[in-house]
Amino acid sequence: MARVFRLLGRQLVGVALGAALLGCASTGNEARLLDESLEAHASVVRWGDPVAGLEFADPALREGYVPIGIERERWRQFQVAAYRAQPPVMLAPDRAVRTVELELVNRNTQVARTVSWRQEWRYDPVAKRWWLASGLPALDAGSR
Repeated sequence: MARVFRLLGRQLVGVALGAALLGCASTGNEARLLDESLEAHASVVRWGDPVAGLEFADPALREGYVPIGIERERWRQFQVAAYRAQPPVMLAPDRAVRTVELELVNRNTQVARTVSWRQEWRYDPVAKRWWLASGLPALDAGSR
């Protein structure tokens, strides 16, 4: 009987180690997906326009927040001149934040301003992707 418990104990340890390694692999994959999402989002915002970057936004956020009318036209007045991002900070395995400084140039006046943008990202295990859980920064906030 003692031998059976030793074998069973070894099997349980093996299963536990396997689960732990699988969890690490999953976390590594999620980290890779986060890096890919951040890079793709930065590219769209930097070379496209910030409103187009909302394609990365959480579907629930997009339903309740779609810049239209004056806000959309206001964003179109600006060209992104610089996109400076700090490394992401993991708050939890499925939550990350990153601070981005956008240097924007008004297309009409050629006046530059810098806007600080605190991006919040959420991992969706069903879709197996990261979603931007925060909207666009306020154009007036953090300007200099």
